[in-house]
Amino acid sequence: MKIVSNEMKHVLPKTHLNILNVSTKLANEMDTDLYLVGGCVRDIMMGLNDSNFDIDLTGTNVDKVFATRLAEKLGGTVKNSSMFGTHKLNIPVGLNDNLEIDIAKCRSETYKNPGQLPDVSPGDLLQDLGRRDFSIAAMCIVLRPPSNQGWVSGQLIDPHFGYADLINKKLRVLHLRSFVDDPTRMFRIVRYSCRLGFDIEDSTSNIFQSSLSCVTTVSGDRIRGELEKIFNEKEVNLILYQCVKLGLLPAFLTEYDCNHLMGLKTTSYANSQDNCAEFWFGILAMNADKDQAEYLSQTLNLSSKQTNVILDLVHLNEQIQQNKAFLIADDLRRSDIFKFLSKYSLTSIRICATTTRNKDIKSVLEIYLNSLINISLELNGDDLISIGVNKGPELGNLLNELLYAKIDGHLNSADQETQFVKDYISVHKNGN
Repeated sequence: MKIVSNEMKHVLPKTHLNILNVSTKLANEMDTDLYLVGGCVRDIMMGLNDSNFDIDLTGTNVDKVFATRLAEKLGGTVKNSSMFGTHKLNIPVGLNDNLEIDIAKCRSETYKNPGQLPDVSPGDLLQDLGRRDFSIAAMCIVLRPPSNQGWVSGQLIDPHFGYADLINKKLRVLHLRSFVDDPTRMFRIVRYSCRLGFDIEDSTSNIFQSSLSCVTTVSGDRIRGELEKIFNEKEVNLILYQCVKLGLLPAFLTEYDCNHLMGLKTTSYANSQDNCAEFWFGILAMNADKDQAEYLSQTLNLSSKQTNVILDLVHLNEQIQQNKAFLIADDLRRSDIFKFLSKYSLTSIRICATTTRNKDIKSVLEIYLNSLINISLELNGDDLISIGVNKGPELGNLLNELLYAKIDGHLNSADQETQFVKDYISVHKNGN
């Protein structure tokens, strides 16, 4: 018997411990067993406080009542309930911080067909732990023990030897059909391997390889969801590299060559402003032509915003190749750079700047991103009208000419901009 109460006190802040105490008291009032389960247990046993809480309970029709009453006691809210009967709570733990708690009844799952969502039925704790992805997520800590098991509060329940796998830094599935039942687990095991620095256990690696073809049984929506989770990881470069190396992405994107992502092993593309789904789908599509970009969009069921970025990227790449001599010419003006690039999204330009191997092109793109997009006029349209510019196309054209002149360093103040407009009016009146 392993009691982990001290580990919990050492790892969890007082606010989180108080939440567990309130939860346990409520379980006593409602006479229901209560368990801390899943990833938060894994993190506690690793000395980490990186997870929200997953809490399981037993009993008939108690989960919704328990979730509602717990939210009331903790001053939080019940955000939503999933199709699997999980109730998500949002609990304040500081001035600007919240803890998410998932409340669910213990359940069992069966899969009729590979890649489909499971059929769910009520179950006991051991059945609930047995449906988990990996052994390190199949542990629980008893908060309020049942009367018939001999368990005690604070005890670690570990029927699948997850703690030993934690110590040995191994990721292991619980049964031979794990990846067949739910092929998205293959994306998760790669993600956890890179995040935690764990190895995929040998037999699990063999099961992984033999199950690759099953990934095509999963909808594009679910695969896109797994990719978006990867894009939020610190080790996104390494995870995508491993997804290609292990054959996972090629197995799903059967009509697209992902080999350019192999370069992610030694090249870091991550930075804070670009750590978003649109940027990383662009990295995935950075060598695509229009047909391939549309294939990616359809296969992964990308949003319109994500699709627009990768199509915009395709067009930008084409234009850079066609206008390379112009872009690296010695007499290229800063306003020429602005005119060329301002029609494209910043995300597309950042992707090109990040991935191009041409130093001259990279320099042009970085001038735009680091300098030109921050330049703005002192005057606006109303100011120009008050000076004497007519409304209509002339107004827009003159605002553009003003901006180009400022970008090229010819205008440095509102007075100079005003004089530029007056000179323009004078020339055009004389011309008429």
